[in-house]
Amino acid sequence: FDHHCMWLGVDIGLGNHRWFLLFLFVHASYSCLAVYLCRQALIRRVSPSIGKTFYTRSPSGQLSPITLRADSTWALIHICLVLEPVHFFLVMVCLALAIALVAFTIHHITLIARNLTSRESALRMSHQVSPYATNWAHHAREILRGGDDHPAFQQGKGPT
Repeated sequence: FDHHCMWLGVDIGLGNHRWFLLFLFVHASYSCLAVYLCRQALIRRVSPSIGKTFYTRSPSGQLSPITLRADSTWALIHICLVLEPVHFFLVMVCLALAIALVAFTIHHITLIARNLTSRESALRMSHQVSPYATNWAHHAREILRGGDDHPAFQQGKGPT
């Protein structure tokens, strides 16, 4: 097997590696969509307040007007944080998950292109010649198609 995925609770190997990649791709795409939709909802909720005048009470007790202006990105972030902290937090959580999942997906695609397993990459064993060494195109076809032309099948060992 390649590695054990604690999130899925299964070993990832030759028989299910393409499904693992599909899982990563779908969840990374979904997270990016969630960031976009949450951001749009946040802007839709905050935009009516921009340009309006609010009154705040100073320490001396006098009312003073404050007009919300989104002159810069930081001003808009501050307005969102003050007016809609829960929505802002939701956007930040979705953004963190999207970044992590996209990075993880890119990492696994890079491993396929290098013809490495996660274990070989983690243990820095890439300098050794693997009996399964092929070019990256053959390896990508093998993972995505799930063919039986893998050396483990040819040697009678079966999938690992």
